[in-house]
Amino acid sequence: MIAQIAQIQRATAQQFQAQFPGLLADFEASSRFEELLSGFDQRLAPASTLDEQSVCLRAQEWSPHLMSDLVGYLQAPLPLSLRAWYECIGYVSFIGSHPVLNPVARGRTAAPSIAPGKQNALPDPFCVGIFPDAVDYESWETSEGYPIAVDEFFKANVSRDNRYYMNFRDSRADTVFADWRNEYFVAYLRRVFKWGGFPGWERHPNPPLKLIAELTNGLVAI
Repeated sequence: MIAQIAQIQRATAQQFQAQFPGLLADFEASSRFEELLSGFDQRLAPASTLDEQSVCLRAQEWSPHLMSDLVGYLQAPLPLSLRAWYECIGYVSFIGSHPVLNPVARGRTAAPSIAPGKQNALPDPFCVGIFPDAVDYESWETSEGYPIAVDEFFKANVSRDNRYYMNFRDSRADTVFADWRNEYFVAYLRRVFKWGGFPGWERHPNPPLKLIAELTNGLVAI
């Protein structure tokens, strides 16, 4: 993410240089501009991708209090799988673009057909939203449950109409993650691990198995 920002800044500077030759004369005479960008990269770049909060946010010290408040509002215990997840993880999102793993439409269009063998790639990148407080839950809960993530078409920039839901009021050990497979949350996580964070590829006749194998190398099964 930070590297991409730096690249954009450099490209912008080059465009200004082409249009206004005198504007960046001071930077031409020295390497100060590159030094500034390099310092920016070093200061802001996370130590690892797990420290990039747009991708993964660990549970915070106040997370148990949020869970207790929501349990009080629901008047029911949370599903054990969901509670265990949010005791460790605050948020995960692989939403983005990659020319092979996660191609994204440039403009929103009608949702494509996903008939076997004919569908466009809808990799459905891994995403589980942040734990809601009682106010958010009351505001967004529907008969389907709470919208825990955007759906595969939203992720692919095709449409913004649907969400994936989970029922926080389900007091069983596990509850359904209502995506296109409509299976239990732990089963969803296993599928995510199997497909390197892009479980939608399991429906495609020609998934990028080599790249997926690189992503899954060393992952421990759950």
